[in-house]
Amino acid sequence: MTRILSVIIAVVLTHTVSAQFKQKMADGLFEDRAYFEAAPMYSELSMKTLTKNKGDWNNLRKAALSYQRIFDYEKSVFFYEKLAQKGLLEEQDYLNYILALRVLKKYPLANEFTAQALSNYPENLTFQVLDKNKGELARIYEGVQANQVEEASFNSGKGDFSPFFYQNGLVFASKAVKKGFLVSKYGWDNAYFINILFAEQETEGWSKPKALNDPFFTRAHDGPVAFDTTETEMALTRNIVGKRKGKEVIYLALYLSQKQLDGTWTDPIPFPFNNEAYNVGHACFSPDGQRLYFASDMPGGNGGTDLYYSERKTGVWQEPVNMGKAINTPLDELFPYVNAENVLYFASSGHFGLGGLDLFKVRLNHSEWLPSNLGYPINSSADDFALIADSTLQSGYFSSNREDFTDRIYAWRGTQAFEEKKKEPSEHVYALAGSVTDKESSAPIENALVEMLNEKGTQVIETFRTSASGAFFSDVLKNNKFGDEVTFRFRINKEDYIARLMDVKQILDDRDTVIVAFEIERFEVGKDLGKMLALNIIYFDLNSSYIREDAKIELDKVVEVLNANPAMEIELSSHTDCRESVEYNKWLSDRRAKSSAEYVRSRIFNPARVVSKGYGESKLINDCGCEGSKVSGCSEEQHQANRRTEFRIVKK
Repeated sequence: MTRILSVIIAVVLTHTVSAQFKQKMADGLFEDRAYFEAAPMYSELSMKTLTKNKGDWNNLRKAALSYQRIFDYEKSVFFYEKLAQKGLLEEQDYLNYILALRVLKKYPLANEFTAQALSNYPENLTFQVLDKNKGELARIYEGVQANQVEEASFNSGKGDFSPFFYQNGLVFASKAVKKGFLVSKYGWDNAYFINILFAEQETEGWSKPKALNDPFFTRAHDGPVAFDTTETEMALTRNIVGKRKGKEVIYLALYLSQKQLDGTWTDPIPFPFNNEAYNVGHACFSPDGQRLYFASDMPGGNGGTDLYYSERKTGVWQEPVNMGKAINTPLDELFPYVNAENVLYFASSGHFGLGGLDLFKVRLNHSEWLPSNLGYPINSSADDFALIADSTLQSGYFSSNREDFTDRIYAWRGTQAFEEKKKEPSEHVYALAGSVTDKESSAPIENALVEMLNEKGTQVIETFRTSASGAFFSDVLKNNKFGDEVTFRFRINKEDYIARLMDVKQILDDRDTVIVAFEIERFEVGKDLGKMLALNIIYFDLNSSYIREDAKIELDKVVEVLNANPAMEIELSSHTDCRESVEYNKWLSDRRAKSSAEYVRSRIFNPARVVSKGYGESKLINDCGCEGSKVSGCSEEQHQANRRTEFRIVKK
């Protein structure tokens, strides 16, 4: 009896240890994003939980998500359904379940769970969009009759996507080619790593695709790739291994290369805004090549992956600008492409569509337009993405996994005609974007302190530090409405620069981003602060040193700078023309200098920083002297140039 009991205990212990080992292994694979192997393990663990009606119900969640990641939507929906039956759906589960149902074209059930999710999570913007637009399905399916779609003949059936025009053919990303004898498959989906292939268009059909063999292509994921209109610049997306919170991670990064005169490409250099803390990829150039559009999940976006652009100024890529909430949603926007007419095409899972990623377009030259769905048959219930258009703008290519959830490239032709919508005034979400540059060199100024003040300048609303490209960004206007007049005062400070106060007043219109640009000037000993501030002439009444009201306005500008730069010392000097005696002009200019200096001193900290001196006619700036026997033939305007007040910096 004792022996039998020992055997039973041993079997139970072995089973328990085996289950614990499988749980630990599944969790490790899931954390490493090896969903292809994790999915069946979680499935087995979940079925035991369902059979016994106890255990770790989170395994069902991970099973559903793992199958969803490898496009096995039927199995994914099965486990979400079980979670729903147990009342265990959380906000993210609802979203994933609804998206999976829509891919499978189970729209009525998806609508049912959308209503349920919206009731439980009324603030969720995606649930709001799905519920509001559920009646649009028929229009998207039936609204476009002008487009035809055909699968490209060069597809491998193993995963080909993201085509781009190059020379007399297409380059595209593919999982069809093994990168090397020692290179294993990718754990996410058990496919080969992404490679870049080229297929040349021939008289009849296409050549057999071949891998590009430039030495800078790596043994991991390379692609997608895009070129500028001259085909002399390349933007390449790569997978990079980095560290995040002490653990090894893989992230997307952009690399740029230029074609040399001998036809070879330079070694790719990293895009300056790559970061191992987030992904940057899927780039394309604007028609003029001076703007780079890309996708990123960098902080400060709208939720998932957003679209951004970076301007190239004097050869330097500037701080990325988010393309705003009219384009970006709480889910994912990916694969931007801009045609010759400056129309942006992109893929989105957050705008209302047929399911998965849908393709949209929006006119970039007209901020009042909203993205429009390209409709069926370009879009399907699966993922449709990475559309390009040829020079006619009436045909091109795109990617889709509509057949067995394997990516393939399709040709399209037609007008892409679809009803476009203008923004309603209530649909504008306003933002503020600014820049600070050096007035003399136009170079961006990094780490400048920008304070946004209220209209009177008495309260600080928000404080920024400019980025390496001199940029700053704020959502302070997000609650403002179309037609509102907004007024702000900005105070800009940077060591060795003249601190400035500048006012901005604007009425909000169709432009969602209010752009402000500030130039500040480096102060140097010997420079005239008056010229730097572009002060108006400080006038005095005839033979008077009394400070007029119009002069006070100009002197107050000097006061502001001195209070903002407490170490600065100036010499305030007054000058006259030659048309009185030397003695009188010296006396009058000295009185005017002292009067002006006293006005400034009474309004600044440490008034000893301002010294005054009257120079009379001793420092004429032109040949308009008239003492002794010399007779001046100068005009009144030339004499006026000599009657001046200067604010020479003597110490920084």
